[in-house]
Amino acid sequence: MSNNNYLSIYAKSFNWAGFFLPKKIYLKCSALYNFCRTVDNIVDEDGNLNIKKKNLLDFKNNFNNKNYNNPIIKNMWELINDFEISTKIIDDLFDGVESDLKDKVQLNSKKDLLIYSYRVAGSVGLMMAKILNVKSQTALKSAIDLGIAMQLTNISRDVVEDAKNNRSDESLVNSLDYYVILILILSFFVLIIGSNLFIESAIDVATSLGISKVAISLTMVAIGTSLPELATSIIAAIKKEHDLLIGNIVGSNIMNILLVLGSRRAITPPPGSHQNT
Repeated sequence: MSNNNYLSIYAKSFNWAGFFLPKKIYLKCSALYNFCRTVDNIVDEDGNLNIKKKNLLDFKNNFNNKNYNNPIIKNMWELINDFEISTKIIDDLFDGVESDLKDKVQLNSKKDLLIYSYRVAGSVGLMMAKILNVKSQTALKSAIDLGIAMQLTNISRDVVEDAKNNRSDESLVNSLDYYVILILILSFFVLIIGSNLFIESAIDVATSLGISKVAISLTMVAIGTSLPELATSIIAAIKKEHDLLIGNIVGSNIMNILLVLGSRRAITPPPGSHQNT
């Protein structure tokens, strides 16, 4: 395996999670991430659109022709052979990132959104599950859903910035304040869907690996339900929106206490309330 470790550069949280894996499995997961990150970097790098298309095509051809002079490609083919990963999954990944190489990326329906999310992220979840020796078909499907959920979360986070970058009409940019309201509502619903998929898929994958339900509830469920607040707090801190940061921390705790306890009381009457006094 190559000594390159893009996990430690681009995905520190995933890198930390790797400490819970056997070193051999961690290195294979890192090799998969190196490949996917390389493909993604070709698309995301600054430069002429036609040059990026050519670079992606060159890398794709080198992969298909098994150019082992590139250690990232060599390591990826080792994973394909060791874990029987279908090259169709990798073709889906290439198709997904290639669809980003346009002057304007537009997804016109929920179906388009889910297909795109599968190609750029669900495919990665599926390959990662195979490296973790997941055999259950249900768990493999959940790994795809987990990747899609994470991509939907990324889209929700970046949707306003993406709208600014992809719209060259100044009148549209000037009217973005109205657009933000719509995006805020859309992001709320996408966040719910993404969080729900994250929890359900994480539980399925963890169960297939033999992790107890108690451990799952204390980790994945707790993490999944806290991710929205954590993401908002981190972004607010980075952007130095201190009022939003404090408001999110205080507000989320107030809502958790009052809404959860209040909902329980509204649904289930207090003990003895049904008795006549």
